[in-house]
Amino acid sequence: AKTTAGARYLDVKYYSSSVGAAAVGASPSTSPVIILACSASSSSSSSSSPPSLQKLQSQLLGSLSATSKTMTTTQNRSELADGPLCQYRKGFLDHYKPKALVTSTLRVATQQGTTILAAFMSEQLEGDLKRGKLVSEGKLTQREADEQAEEWEKVEWEKRWKTFPNKFLMALAKYHAVTIVVRFYEYVASLCFSPETLDKLTMDYFAASKTMSKKIDIPQQKGHAFSRMADTTFWANLLITLSDYSVHQILFCYGYYVYYQRQKKKNGGKMTKDDEKEVVKSCAISSAHLFASRSCGLVCSAIGAGFGTIIWPGWGTLMVSSMAESAGGMMIDDGYGKAMEALTGKKS
Repeated sequence: AKTTAGARYLDVKYYSSSVGAAAVGASPSTSPVIILACSASSSSSSSSSPPSLQKLQSQLLGSLSATSKTMTTTQNRSELADGPLCQYRKGFLDHYKPKALVTSTLRVATQQGTTILAAFMSEQLEGDLKRGKLVSEGKLTQREADEQAEEWEKVEWEKRWKTFPNKFLMALAKYHAVTIVVRFYEYVASLCFSPETLDKLTMDYFAASKTMSKKIDIPQQKGHAFSRMADTTFWANLLITLSDYSVHQILFCYGYYVYYQRQKKKNGGKMTKDDEKEVVKSCAISSAHLFASRSCGLVCSAIGAGFGTIIWPGWGTLMVSSMAESAGGMMIDDGYGKAMEALTGKKS
């Protein structure tokens, strides 16, 4: 703006935003608010702003950016939860409370029982197919095939369920170990990250999908619902996946250490460099496979949660996410198994 004398000029910077009002303590309104930051310049040819003006401009821009980011985060979170930040974060030993302990125990028992039953039925079907092929080729009579099937079912059914107590106790111990590690990682995250980031890491995506279904019309906004829930589930499962990987990595390393000591004892307390390299290589390959499996499961779980929310917010989110996570892990495991078989065949 030029003065009436025409000899002096003002360097003027303005910012038009309703958020800008909040940045300087004013009450925001529906109409834009113009914020002026100006100072006098000694000459009209001045190409740079005085330091005081630059400092004021920097402060205003910083306030605007921080306030805008906070408002955007709050608006996005309101679709997923109504309570305060980190409302779903659990206490360090909350999983040992009676209700949580009973729920987790029943869940682990159900998972192990289902795993045993699924494995039994899968092998039973595979055996029936093999025997059916032998019958069709005339190498086995139908009566003999039925007798073999009956004998196999009797032996394997009892044999598999005898392993249930040990598998159940081991799975329960792993569950509590992983939960403790999750709580530890949450504590570390609370020291390193902002409350907003910690809230994303401790979000309950089951409850978030239920809340979202009340805030937006999911059938009309499928793309938005999918992306929001996929992102939410990815962050919510990140620490859990990391904890599960950490616990199994420790078990891997301990297992290889025991194996190394046994082999060393068999060889009179000595191990050749080639044997040591083989053990280290095998451990590294198993660790990489475990990392790939858990990473693939994490991504598939997030994608599954997005689809599940579109189908059935809440239980659909949980079930499709779990199935997708299992499928992702199995896909990596199957590929790894086939690759190892191929390598073994080449070596032989």
